[in-house]
Amino acid sequence: MTFQYVPIGAVFDIKNGATPSSGNEEYWDGDVAWVTPADLGKLGSRYIESGQRNISTSGYASCGTQMVRPGAIILSIRAPIGHMAIATQPLCFNQGCRGLEPRGPIISEYAFWALNAARPELEASGQGTTFIELARSKLRAVKIPLPDHETQRAIADFLDRETARIDQLVEKKVQLLELLDQRFRNFAAHLTTRGIDSADLVSTRIDWNPLAPANWEVRRMADLFSESMELGGEELPVLSVSINTGISDRELGDEDRHRMVNHIEDRNAYKRVRVGDLVYNMMRAWQGGFGVAKVDGLVSPAYVVARPKVDLYATYFEYVTRTPNCIEQFRRASKGIADFRQRLYWEHFRQVRIAIPPFEEQRQIANALDGEAARSDPIKTLTQKSIDRLREYRAALITAAVTGQIDISEHTRKGDTDRRLDAIEAEMRA
Repeated sequence: MTFQYVPIGAVFDIKNGATPSSGNEEYWDGDVAWVTPADLGKLGSRYIESGQRNISTSGYASCGTQMVRPGAIILSIRAPIGHMAIATQPLCFNQGCRGLEPRGPIISEYAFWALNAARPELEASGQGTTFIELARSKLRAVKIPLPDHETQRAIADFLDRETARIDQLVEKKVQLLELLDQRFRNFAAHLTTRGIDSADLVSTRIDWNPLAPANWEVRRMADLFSESMELGGEELPVLSVSINTGISDRELGDEDRHRMVNHIEDRNAYKRVRVGDLVYNMMRAWQGGFGVAKVDGLVSPAYVVARPKVDLYATYFEYVTRTPNCIEQFRRASKGIADFRQRLYWEHFRQVRIAIPPFEEQRQIANALDGEAARSDPIKTLTQKSIDRLREYRAALITAAVTGQIDISEHTRKGDTDRRLDAIEAEMRA
């Protein structure tokens, strides 16, 4: 079966988004549903009723965002480009989105899947220097397959049914990963606040860790670390700090470089880090963006490099700075009008107080956490690999159905989805 291909601009009216002024409180928390890219792309969510925050009627009128009617598709045009959902009520949105109102021969439910199949091309069409964005003209020009209404409905029903089964399986695996992460966080929080044996606890007068073993010292970060402004080193690798994995131990790859907001060609402009330095991303500290350097390297000038002043077991401090209670303390110390603008500057980080064990116990705690990670990491790795394979199959199935590469009736009759899912599970168990 072959379908004709049409430009997106031929079958959608494209609406623009905007943001009311943040300084005018009367523009916010009203009755108008307002969506941002962060509200899109949730697993298994094809529909959206509202975002995390509403705007007022005056906010809507002031900023120029355009309203779309139910059935329109809200599409993220900023990285990650291509997250989308179908509006279930009138919605407006910020400048990181476009509203696509179907017209003529295309129906909303099929359009959602056709646009999903076109996502690789949408992503590849994004351009920009300070951030990647899909221009209106580029969006309009991307072509999607367009069969007749009856076929569109059949494809939409097929993909609604088949992807829901894949999504349920993925969700169970995601929940397993979250459970393993939570168990590890709880274990790390206990050891880094109560120690190995939790005996003889005394008051610390620290809000986030009010009790600690009697032989632990309460110190300010400024007593333990000094800020390092050392620069440069052409021969050193450029490293990054992740909220999930800490600081990298090798040069950023080409894909990571492409995603960086500000990439600096002159390596002498980067900050130098040495093994054992505690490094954090000022804008992600409130999310756990800390890591201890395992190799000498370079990091963004926007990062803070804290160099130990006393004898510390570096791995212990990576664990303690990534525990939920410590992260919350860093969030409180950060400055900014909203979470996404929060920054933890050195002068505020240095004032944070912490109860620390003697060096040998730091080592014991870190080793215990390393051992726990060694037991759970293989399970997590295998589970994540399974999730990746399922998502790859999901994307391939959408493309095959939308472009007519498979006979959806025959696919259903033969139970091809079940067989593929069973094959993926068997591969993971092998």
